[in-house]
Amino acid sequence: MKSTAPIFIIGSGRSGTRALYKAILGSPDVEVHHEFACAHVQQLAALKYMGFYSSGEVSRQIQEIYGSAIYWSPFSTWIDCSNKATWLISDLASQFPDARFLNLVRDGRKVALSYYKKLGFEMYDDYSVSVMEQWLQETSSPRPPLEKRFWWNIPRQGQPFYDEFPFFNHFERAVYHWVMSNMEARTSLNRIDSKSVLTVKLENLVSNVTAQGEVCEFLGIPYTSSFADSLSSPKNVIVPVDYVMTPEQRAQFERIAATEMAVLGYDLDKREDRIEY
Repeated sequence: MKSTAPIFIIGSGRSGTRALYKAILGSPDVEVHHEFACAHVQQLAALKYMGFYSSGEVSRQIQEIYGSAIYWSPFSTWIDCSNKATWLISDLASQFPDARFLNLVRDGRKVALSYYKKLGFEMYDDYSVSVMEQWLQETSSPRPPLEKRFWWNIPRQGQPFYDEFPFFNHFERAVYHWVMSNMEARTSLNRIDSKSVLTVKLENLVSNVTAQGEVCEFLGIPYTSSFADSLSSPKNVIVPVDYVMTPEQRAQFERIAATEMAVLGYDLDKREDRIEY
């Protein structure tokens, strides 16, 4: 059995992980997945963040979920394009010392609207949040179902936005997710050897040949015209739509995300780029 090197393409979601997955498909000697074992990884990540799992239990489940898949892969590189893995970076790096991490970043205004408008039925909807909040108060009752819609992090005491979160509406919860995903990625990646990390803004990746070349080199795949074409013609979940915030949403977004936008180098006074993922 030959050695297989894992690469995790992470981010907040709605930041190009699926598009990059499609661009990588067909590359030589690469096994690539989009959100591998999604339901199990998402539940693991949420339970870890919310304090229900020890590091030992997280490591055990990571080996069970990822370890066997990487071990049995017949390819030299195994890639998972998954925002769920963002919450497991430190654990993945510990379990797989040769792992690399490609961190995709995108303007939070586009991410929050994309989640809210396109995937609101499976991302922090009111009913699913109420189920999770009830279970957190009564953990002796059955866990929420192992479905994507239920397993989104809810801040516990001592974590950012703990006091504000109960009053967030659906859109504000999407903004919260973008902020916390980027904070988690940045904090965890800062603890890893910089040679194993590459952070790229989606806005650059879809339009900049140099950025595309850097990504291909990092992933160990050839840079081809089909790779560039796949990224330069973004596809939406259904059809390309350029959503714009209402004045109320803009105020909500700035209240929650202004600091993180500045950290990532996005200008709130500048209109966001039109990328229709």
